[in-house]
Amino acid sequence: AGKNLAEARRAAIVEKNGVRVAYLGYTSVPAADTEAGPDKPGVTAIRVKTAYETRGHNQPVRVRTEPDPKDLAMLLEDLAALRKEVDVVTLAYHAGVIRLPRVIADYQVTVAHAAIDAGADVVVGHSPHIPKAIEMYRGKPIFYSIGVFAMTKSFPAPSWKQEPAWAHGTVRNHVDLDPEFPLMPYGEPCTLALLAKITATKTGVTRVAFIPMSFDKRYRPEPLRRGDPRFDRIVRYMEWASEDMPHRFAIEGDEVIVTG
Repeated sequence: AGKNLAEARRAAIVEKNGVRVAYLGYTSVPAADTEAGPDKPGVTAIRVKTAYETRGHNQPVRVRTEPDPKDLAMLLEDLAALRKEVDVVTLAYHAGVIRLPRVIADYQVTVAHAAIDAGADVVVGHSPHIPKAIEMYRGKPIFYSIGVFAMTKSFPAPSWKQEPAWAHGTVRNHVDLDPEFPLMPYGEPCTLALLAKITATKTGVTRVAFIPMSFDKRYRPEPLRRGDPRFDRIVRYMEWASEDMPHRFAIEGDEVIVTG
Protein backbone atom coordinates (compact mmCIF):
# COMPACT_ATOMS: atom_id res chain seq x y z
CA ALA A 1 0.00 0.00 0.00
CA GLY A 2 1.02 3.63 -0.37
CA LYS A 3 -0.17 7.20 -0.66
CA ASN A 4 -0.23 6.67 -4.43
CA LEU A 5 0.44 3.90 -6.92
CA ALA A 6 4.13 4.68 -7.27
CA GLU A 7 4.66 4.35 -3.53
CA ALA A 8 2.49 1.24 -3.28
CA ARG A 9 4.64 -0.48 -5.90
CA ARG A 10 7.83 -0.06 -3.90
CA ALA A 11 9.08 -3.23 -2.26
CA ALA A 12 10.38 -3.47 1.27
CA ILE A 13 14.08 -4.34 1.04
CA VAL A 14 15.89 -5.89 3.99
CA GLU A 15 19.65 -6.42 4.12
CA LYS A 16 21.15 -8.93 6.54
CA ASN A 17 24.68 -10.35 6.52
CA GLY A 18 25.25 -8.78 3.12
CA VAL A 19 22.19 -10.46 1.55
CA ARG A 20 19.50 -8.16 0.13
CA VAL A 21 15.94 -9.51 0.13
CA ALA A 22 12.98 -7.73 -1.46
CA TYR A 23 9.42 -8.26 -0.26
CA LEU A 24 6.78 -7.03 -2.71
CA GLY A 25 3.05 -7.13 -1.98
CA TYR A 26 0.15 -7.47 -4.41
CA THR A 27 -3.48 -8.50 -3.98
CA SER A 28 -6.26 -9.91 -6.12
CA VAL A 29 -8.90 -9.61 -3.40
CA PRO A 30 -8.86 -5.91 -2.43
CA ALA A 31 -11.77 -4.29 -0.70
CA ALA A 32 -13.92 -2.23 -3.04
CA ASP A 33 -12.31 0.96 -4.32
CA THR A 34 -9.02 0.43 -2.46
CA GLU A 35 -6.77 0.13 -5.52
CA ALA A 36 -4.01 2.75 -5.58
CA GLY A 37 -3.93 5.31 -8.40
CA PRO A 38 -1.53 8.03 -9.58
CA ASP A 39 -3.02 10.44 -7.04
CA LYS A 40 -4.99 8.02 -4.87
CA PRO A 41 -3.82 6.01 -1.85
CA GLY A 42 -4.44 2.30 -1.90
CA VAL A 43 -3.00 -1.12 -2.66
CA THR A 44 -1.35 -2.72 -5.68
CA ALA A 45 -4.04 -4.93 -7.20
CA ILE A 46 -4.24 -7.55 -9.92
CA ARG A 47 -7.85 -7.63 -10.96
CA VAL A 48 -9.40 -10.93 -12.02
CA LYS A 49 -11.69 -11.67 -14.96
CA THR A 50 -14.15 -14.54 -14.63
CA ALA A 51 -15.77 -16.51 -17.46
CA TYR A 52 -18.26 -19.36 -17.42
CA GLU A 53 -18.15 -22.12 -20.03
CA THR A 54 -20.97 -24.56 -20.63
CA ARG A 55 -19.73 -28.05 -21.42
CA GLY A 56 -22.69 -29.90 -22.81
CA HIS A 57 -25.57 -31.93 -21.49
CA ASN A 58 -25.30 -32.97 -17.82
CA GLN A 59 -21.87 -31.39 -17.47
CA PRO A 60 -21.08 -28.78 -14.78
CA VAL A 61 -20.23 -25.27 -15.84
CA ARG A 62 -16.48 -24.60 -16.03
CA VAL A 63 -15.47 -21.44 -14.20
CA ARG A 64 -12.30 -19.86 -15.58
CA THR A 65 -10.40 -17.00 -14.00
CA GLU A 66 -7.53 -15.01 -15.43
CA PRO A 67 -5.55 -11.96 -14.28
CA ASP A 68 -6.03 -8.61 -15.94
CA PRO A 69 -3.17 -8.34 -18.48
CA LYS A 70 -2.32 -4.72 -17.65
CA ASP A 71 -2.20 -5.40 -13.91
CA LEU A 72 -0.08 -8.49 -14.41
CA ALA A 73 2.30 -6.54 -16.65
CA MET A 74 2.73 -3.98 -13.84
CA LEU A 75 3.72 -6.74 -11.41
CA LEU A 76 6.17 -8.28 -13.85
CA GLU A 77 7.75 -4.89 -14.46
CA ASP A 78 8.26 -4.45 -10.72
CA LEU A 79 9.80 -7.90 -10.35
CA ALA A 80 12.17 -7.41 -13.27
CA ALA A 81 13.40 -4.15 -11.75
CA LEU A 82 13.90 -5.72 -8.33
CA ARG A 83 15.83 -8.59 -9.86
CA LYS A 84 18.59 -6.08 -10.69
CA GLU A 85 18.70 -4.62 -7.16
CA VAL A 86 18.60 -7.54 -4.74
CA ASP A 87 19.73 -11.13 -4.24
CA VAL A 88 16.33 -12.66 -3.42
CA VAL A 89 12.88 -11.48 -4.54
CA THR A 90 9.77 -12.52 -2.61
CA LEU A 91 6.23 -11.87 -3.86
CA ALA A 92 3.61 -11.72 -1.11
CA TYR A 93 0.36 -12.42 -2.95
CA HIS A 94 -2.97 -11.90 -1.21
CA ALA A 95 -5.27 -14.05 -3.32
CA GLY A 96 -7.24 -17.25 -3.52
CA VAL A 97 -10.52 -19.02 -2.84
CA ILE A 98 -11.50 -18.33 0.75
CA ARG A 99 -12.10 -21.19 3.22
CA LEU A 100 -12.29 -24.00 0.64
CA PRO A 101 -9.63 -26.69 1.12
CA ARG A 102 -7.46 -27.65 -1.83
CA VAL A 103 -9.09 -25.36 -4.41
CA ILE A 104 -6.59 -23.21 -6.34
CA ALA A 105 -8.00 -20.72 -8.84
CA ASP A 106 -6.65 -20.56 -12.39
CA TYR A 107 -5.51 -16.96 -12.02
CA GLN A 108 -3.35 -17.79 -8.99
CA VAL A 109 -1.31 -20.29 -10.95
CA THR A 110 -0.97 -17.90 -13.89
CA VAL A 111 0.25 -15.06 -11.67
CA ALA A 112 2.60 -17.22 -9.60
CA HIS A 113 4.23 -18.85 -12.64
CA ALA A 114 4.57 -15.51 -14.43
CA ALA A 115 6.11 -13.97 -11.31
CA ILE A 116 8.80 -16.63 -11.11
CA ASP A 117 9.43 -16.36 -14.85
CA ALA A 118 9.95 -12.61 -14.31
CA GLY A 119 12.47 -13.06 -11.51
CA ALA A 120 10.72 -13.89 -8.24
CA ASP A 121 12.49 -16.49 -6.11
CA VAL A 122 9.58 -17.20 -3.78
CA VAL A 123 5.82 -16.65 -3.94
CA VAL A 124 4.05 -16.64 -0.58
CA GLY A 125 0.27 -16.58 -0.75
CA HIS A 126 -2.30 -15.72 1.90
CA SER A 127 -5.96 -14.71 2.13
CA PRO A 128 -8.00 -17.97 2.16
CA HIS A 129 -7.54 -18.40 5.99
CA ILE A 130 -6.36 -22.00 5.54
CA PRO A 131 -3.19 -23.61 4.12
CA LYS A 132 -3.24 -24.48 0.44
CA ALA A 133 -0.90 -26.34 -1.91
CA ILE A 134 2.85 -25.93 -2.17
CA GLU A 135 4.27 -26.14 -5.69
CA MET A 136 7.86 -26.20 -6.87
CA TYR A 137 7.96 -24.43 -10.25
CA ARG A 138 11.24 -24.22 -12.12
CA GLY A 139 12.97 -25.10 -8.86
CA LYS A 140 11.34 -22.26 -6.91
CA PRO A 141 8.62 -22.49 -4.26
CA ILE A 142 5.05 -21.27 -4.46
CA PHE A 143 3.13 -21.35 -1.18
CA TYR A 144 -0.43 -20.82 -2.40
CA SER A 145 -1.55 -20.05 1.17
CA ILE A 146 0.22 -20.35 4.51
CA GLY A 147 -2.96 -19.88 6.55
CA VAL A 148 -3.36 -17.34 9.34
CA PHE A 149 -1.38 -16.69 12.52
CA ALA A 150 -3.74 -14.37 14.38
CA MET A 151 -7.25 -13.78 13.11
CA THR A 152 -10.16 -14.17 15.47
CA LYS A 153 -13.65 -12.74 15.76
CA SER A 154 -16.58 -13.36 18.04
CA PHE A 155 -19.13 -14.45 15.43
CA PRO A 156 -19.26 -16.79 12.41
CA ALA A 157 -19.07 -15.31 8.94
CA PRO A 158 -22.60 -14.35 7.82
CA SER A 159 -22.18 -16.49 4.71
CA TRP A 160 -22.04 -19.60 6.87
CA LYS A 161 -25.79 -19.57 7.40
CA GLN A 162 -27.15 -17.05 4.91
CA GLU A 163 -25.72 -18.23 1.58
CA PRO A 164 -27.45 -21.31 0.12
CA ALA A 165 -24.22 -23.04 -0.92
CA TRP A 166 -23.06 -23.01 2.69
CA ALA A 167 -26.43 -23.64 4.33
CA HIS A 168 -27.16 -26.66 2.13
CA GLY A 169 -23.74 -28.19 2.67
CA THR A 170 -22.49 -27.97 -0.92
CA VAL A 171 -19.45 -25.98 0.10
CA ARG A 172 -19.25 -27.08 3.73
CA ASN A 173 -18.38 -30.71 3.02
CA HIS A 174 -14.87 -30.21 4.39
CA VAL A 175 -15.19 -26.98 6.33
CA ASP A 176 -17.48 -27.29 9.30
CA LEU A 177 -16.52 -25.05 12.19
CA ASP A 178 -14.23 -26.40 14.90
CA PRO A 179 -16.13 -26.28 18.22
CA GLU A 180 -12.80 -26.20 20.08
CA PHE A 181 -11.99 -22.80 18.51
CA PRO A 182 -15.21 -20.77 18.48
CA LEU A 183 -13.32 -17.51 17.90
CA MET A 184 -11.81 -18.80 14.64
CA PRO A 185 -14.98 -19.19 12.56
CA TYR A 186 -13.37 -19.80 9.18
CA GLY A 187 -13.75 -23.57 8.99
CA GLU A 188 -11.92 -26.31 10.83
CA PRO A 189 -8.71 -26.17 8.70
CA CYS A 190 -8.14 -22.54 9.74
CA THR A 191 -6.51 -23.86 12.93
CA LEU A 192 -3.68 -25.18 10.72
CA ALA A 193 -0.91 -22.90 9.49
CA LEU A 194 2.60 -22.89 8.04
CA LEU A 195 5.69 -20.86 8.81
CA ALA A 196 7.68 -20.71 5.58
CA LYS A 197 11.44 -20.91 6.19
CA ILE A 198 13.70 -19.85 3.32
CA THR A 199 17.49 -19.81 3.36
CA ALA A 200 18.56 -16.75 1.35
CA THR A 201 22.12 -16.21 0.11
CA LYS A 202 23.95 -13.96 -2.31
CA THR A 203 23.31 -16.59 -4.98
CA GLY A 204 19.59 -16.96 -4.25
CA VAL A 205 17.49 -19.42 -2.26
CA THR A 206 19.38 -22.55 -1.22
CA ARG A 207 16.83 -24.26 1.04
CA VAL A 208 13.05 -24.23 1.33
CA ALA A 209 11.12 -25.57 4.30
CA PHE A 210 8.07 -25.00 6.44
CA ILE A 211 7.34 -25.39 10.12
CA PRO A 212 3.86 -26.75 10.95
CA MET A 213 1.94 -24.35 13.18
CA SER A 214 -1.22 -24.52 15.24
CA PHE A 215 -2.85 -22.59 18.10
CA ASP A 216 -3.21 -23.07 21.81
CA LYS A 217 -6.54 -22.55 23.55
CA ARG A 218 -5.75 -18.85 24.01
CA TYR A 219 -5.43 -18.51 20.21
CA ARG A 220 -1.68 -17.99 20.29
CA PRO A 221 0.17 -19.46 17.28
CA GLU A 222 2.77 -22.04 18.22
CA PRO A 223 5.35 -23.99 16.20
CA LEU A 224 4.88 -27.73 16.46
CA ARG A 225 7.61 -30.28 17.06
CA ARG A 226 8.07 -33.62 15.41
CA GLY A 227 6.33 -36.25 17.51
CA ASP A 228 3.34 -34.02 18.22
CA PRO A 229 0.27 -35.62 16.57
CA ARG A 230 -0.67 -32.18 15.22
CA PHE A 231 2.68 -31.99 13.39
CA ASP A 232 1.94 -35.24 11.58
CA ARG A 233 -1.60 -34.15 10.84
CA ILE A 234 -0.45 -30.97 9.14
CA VAL A 235 2.13 -32.82 7.04
CA ARG A 236 -0.58 -35.24 5.90
CA TYR A 237 -2.93 -32.33 5.20
CA MET A 238 -0.29 -30.57 3.10
CA GLU A 239 0.42 -33.73 1.11
CA TRP A 240 -3.32 -33.96 0.41
CA ALA A 241 -3.63 -30.27 -0.44
CA SER A 242 -0.56 -30.39 -2.72
CA GLU A 243 -1.37 -33.66 -4.47
CA ASP A 244 -1.73 -32.13 -7.94
CA MET A 245 1.34 -29.88 -7.65
CA PRO A 246 5.00 -30.87 -8.23
CA HIS A 247 6.60 -31.18 -4.80
CA ARG A 248 8.42 -33.47 -2.39
CA PHE A 249 8.31 -33.22 1.39
CA ALA A 250 10.95 -34.65 3.71
CA ILE A 251 11.00 -34.21 7.48
CA GLU A 252 14.26 -32.96 8.96
CA GLY A 253 14.13 -32.31 12.69
CA ASP A 254 11.10 -30.11 13.34
CA GLU A 255 10.98 -28.82 9.77
CA VAL A 256 9.51 -30.10 6.51
CA ILE A 257 11.97 -29.67 3.63
CA VAL A 258 10.37 -28.85 0.27
CA THR A 259 12.01 -29.88 -3.00
CA GLY A 260 10.84 -30.37 -6.58
